[in-house]
Amino acid sequence: MNKPKWIFFDIGSTLVDESAVYENRIEEITQSNNIDKNEFVAKVIQRAQTDPRPIMSVAKDYGVKVPAWRHDLEVLYPETKELLQRLSQKYKIGIIANQDFGTEQRLMDFNVHQYINLVIASAEEGVAKPDLRIFQIA
Repeated sequence: MNKPKWIFFDIGSTLVDESAVYENRIEEITQSNNIDKNEFVAKVIQRAQTDPRPIMSVAKDYGVKVPAWRHDLEVLYPETKELLQRLSQKYKIGIIANQDFGTEQRLMDFNVHQYINLVIASAEEGVAKPDLRIFQIA
Protein backbone atom coordinates (compact mmCIF):
# COMPACT_ATOMS: atom_id res chain seq x y z
CA MET A 1 0.00 0.00 0.00
CA ASN A 2 1.27 3.46 -0.89
CA LYS A 3 2.00 5.79 1.99
CA PRO A 4 0.35 9.21 1.78
CA LYS A 5 2.62 11.97 0.53
CA TRP A 6 0.28 14.95 0.97
CA ILE A 7 -2.06 16.19 3.68
CA PHE A 8 -4.59 18.86 2.71
CA PHE A 9 -6.26 21.26 5.11
CA ASP A 10 -9.03 23.80 4.98
CA ILE A 11 -8.27 27.11 6.69
CA GLY A 12 -11.43 28.44 8.32
CA SER A 13 -12.41 26.72 11.55
CA THR A 14 -9.68 24.16 10.85
CA LEU A 15 -6.33 25.96 11.13
CA VAL A 16 -7.72 29.42 11.86
CA ASP A 17 -10.27 30.34 14.52
CA GLU A 18 -12.84 32.59 12.85
CA SER A 19 -15.28 32.78 15.76
CA ALA A 20 -14.50 36.44 16.53
CA VAL A 21 -15.30 37.34 12.92
CA TYR A 22 -18.70 35.65 13.13
CA GLU A 23 -19.43 37.26 16.51
CA ASN A 24 -18.49 40.66 15.11
CA ARG A 25 -20.73 40.20 12.07
CA ILE A 26 -23.70 39.23 14.23
CA GLU A 27 -23.07 42.15 16.58
CA GLU A 28 -22.84 44.65 13.72
CA ILE A 29 -25.93 43.28 11.94
CA THR A 30 -28.12 43.25 15.03
CA GLN A 31 -26.99 46.58 16.48
CA SER A 32 -27.04 48.60 13.29
CA ASN A 33 -30.44 47.23 12.23
CA ASN A 34 -32.15 47.12 15.63
CA ILE A 35 -32.64 43.34 15.44
CA ASP A 36 -32.99 41.23 18.57
CA LYS A 37 -29.64 39.47 18.86
CA ASN A 38 -30.99 36.34 20.57
CA GLU A 39 -33.62 35.91 17.86
CA PHE A 40 -31.07 36.42 15.09
CA VAL A 41 -28.60 33.95 16.63
CA ALA A 42 -31.34 31.34 17.09
CA LYS A 43 -32.23 31.65 13.41
CA VAL A 44 -28.55 31.40 12.42
CA ILE A 45 -28.11 28.23 14.48
CA GLN A 46 -31.20 26.68 12.94
CA ARG A 47 -30.18 27.70 9.41
CA ALA A 48 -26.66 26.31 9.88
CA GLN A 49 -28.12 22.82 9.69
CA THR A 50 -29.06 23.31 6.03
CA ASP A 51 -27.07 26.29 4.75
CA PRO A 52 -23.26 26.63 4.65
CA ARG A 53 -23.53 30.42 5.04
CA PRO A 54 -26.19 30.84 7.72
CA ILE A 55 -25.39 34.42 8.77
CA MET A 56 -25.64 35.62 5.17
CA SER A 57 -28.83 33.66 4.63
CA VAL A 58 -30.57 34.96 7.75
CA ALA A 59 -29.41 38.52 7.05
CA LYS A 60 -31.01 38.20 3.61
CA ASP A 61 -34.29 37.16 5.29
CA TYR A 62 -34.15 40.42 7.26
CA GLY A 63 -33.19 42.38 4.15
CA VAL A 64 -29.99 43.68 5.74
CA LYS A 65 -26.42 43.90 4.52
CA VAL A 66 -23.69 41.65 5.91
CA PRO A 67 -20.52 43.49 7.00
CA ALA A 68 -17.27 42.74 5.21
CA TRP A 69 -15.17 39.84 6.47
CA ARG A 70 -12.66 41.02 9.10
CA HIS A 71 -9.44 39.07 8.54
CA ASP A 72 -7.87 41.08 11.35
CA LEU A 73 -10.08 39.19 13.82
CA GLU A 74 -8.87 35.76 12.68
CA VAL A 75 -6.38 33.94 14.91
CA LEU A 76 -4.52 30.67 14.58
CA TYR A 77 -5.69 27.90 16.84
CA PRO A 78 -3.00 27.41 19.50
CA GLU A 79 -1.90 24.04 18.09
CA THR A 80 -1.81 25.01 14.41
CA LYS A 81 1.77 26.15 14.02
CA GLU A 82 3.29 23.18 15.87
CA LEU A 83 1.01 20.74 14.03
CA LEU A 84 1.99 22.08 10.60
CA GLN A 85 5.66 22.18 11.53
CA ARG A 86 5.64 18.55 12.68
CA LEU A 87 3.58 17.25 9.75
CA SER A 88 5.68 19.14 7.19
CA GLN A 89 8.70 17.09 8.24
CA LYS A 90 7.01 13.95 6.92
CA TYR A 91 4.41 15.13 4.37
CA LYS A 92 3.78 17.84 1.85
CA ILE A 93 1.10 20.19 3.16
CA GLY A 94 -1.59 21.67 0.96
CA ILE A 95 -4.46 24.07 1.52
CA ILE A 96 -7.77 23.81 -0.32
CA ALA A 97 -10.05 26.54 0.96
CA ASN A 98 -12.95 28.77 0.08
CA GLN A 99 -11.07 31.97 0.85
CA ASP A 100 -10.77 35.56 -0.35
CA PHE A 101 -7.86 36.93 -2.31
CA GLY A 102 -4.66 37.17 -0.27
CA THR A 103 -4.76 33.75 1.37
CA GLU A 104 -1.02 33.15 1.00
CA GLN A 105 -0.24 36.54 2.53
CA ARG A 106 -2.46 35.77 5.53
CA LEU A 107 -0.60 32.47 5.99
CA MET A 108 2.66 34.45 5.89
CA ASP A 109 1.25 36.88 8.46
CA PHE A 110 0.41 33.92 10.70
CA ASN A 111 4.00 32.71 10.21
CA VAL A 112 2.99 29.25 8.96
CA HIS A 113 3.52 29.66 5.21
CA GLN A 114 6.93 28.00 5.37
CA TYR A 115 5.25 24.69 6.27
CA ILE A 116 2.82 24.77 3.34
CA ASN A 117 3.71 23.56 -0.15
CA LEU A 118 0.53 24.45 -2.02
CA VAL A 119 -2.30 26.94 -1.50
CA ILE A 120 -5.48 26.67 -3.57
CA ALA A 121 -7.95 29.41 -2.66
CA SER A 122 -11.37 29.66 -4.27
CA ALA A 123 -11.18 33.40 -5.03
CA GLU A 124 -7.91 32.99 -6.89
CA GLU A 125 -8.98 29.84 -8.75
CA GLY A 126 -12.52 30.95 -9.60
CA VAL A 127 -14.03 27.73 -8.27
CA ALA A 128 -15.17 26.85 -4.75
CA LYS A 129 -15.75 23.74 -2.69
CA PRO A 130 -17.59 21.46 -3.00
CA ASP A 131 -16.97 21.74 -6.76
CA LEU A 132 -14.70 18.83 -7.70
CA ARG A 133 -12.57 21.12 -9.92
CA ILE A 134 -10.91 22.83 -6.94
CA PHE A 135 -9.67 19.43 -5.76
CA GLN A 136 -8.51 18.53 -9.27
CA ILE A 137 -6.52 21.79 -9.43
CA ALA A 138 -4.76 20.81 -6.20
